[in-house]
Amino acid sequence: MKKKYVSSVQEAFDKYLAEGRCCYVERIMPTPEEAIHLIKNSGGIPVLAHLMLYKKLDSSQKEALVRELKEAGLIGIETYYNTYTGRTRIRCRTCKTVGTH
Repeated sequence: MKKKYVSSVQEAFDKYLAEGRCCYVERIMPTPEEAIHLIKNSGGIPVLAHLMLYKKLDSSQKEALVRELKEAGLIGIETYYNTYTGRTRIRCRTCKTVGTH
């Protein structure tokens, strides 16, 4: 914008950065399992955030997701979030213990 190639951020995206444009770079999205592996290999701790905000998954699907991710090396689940009630926190902690028996 300083050099007047475009007059706004939106124009920059429309003209150069949108899919199919000359400066577009495709995102490479790792699978959750790959992300866990990358995090652990970098010295991090893989934690699943906002589980209860996954509105398209019912309780059993959330438990299955947690079970899969734990098998891949997931270490924690966020149980405190500003919109979570006490009951929601309990449900998160319950999911956290899925597959530990």
